[in-house]
Amino acid sequence: MGATGVGVENQPLMRALVGDTLTHAGFVVHTAGSAVEALTEFDGFDPDLLVTDIDLGVRPNGVDLANIVTVKAPHCAIVFLTNYPNASTAPGSAGVPPKSPRAKWTPARSTSSSCVWAWPS
Repeated sequence: MGATGVGVENQPLMRALVGDTLTHAGFVVHTAGSAVEALTEFDGFDPDLLVTDIDLGVRPNGVDLANIVTVKAPHCAIVFLTNYPNASTAPGSAGVPPKSPRAKWTPARSTSSSCVWAWPS
């Protein structure tokens, strides 16, 4: 059995895209449409990777989810996918110190304003 990845996205098309991408990368994939659904899933397995949108439409958001996951599974790598242009504009980003060695904000390599924000394990 390979590494386990969880994709959390409230938009069904994007959730399917994240899930397919993780599957093609060799992960055993679980997907969820909300942080609450993802946390319910976490009770059944030990994730190696969490890929989540920051804005999940309802609370808890992706940052809240990441903070919970780092307590439940400190070895789990966390990657945020978002349209926010930088960490300071993302809701809930106050929970992550801007100079944290675990946080890195990287603009996506595209013409959109999407970014990837990663907390390596």
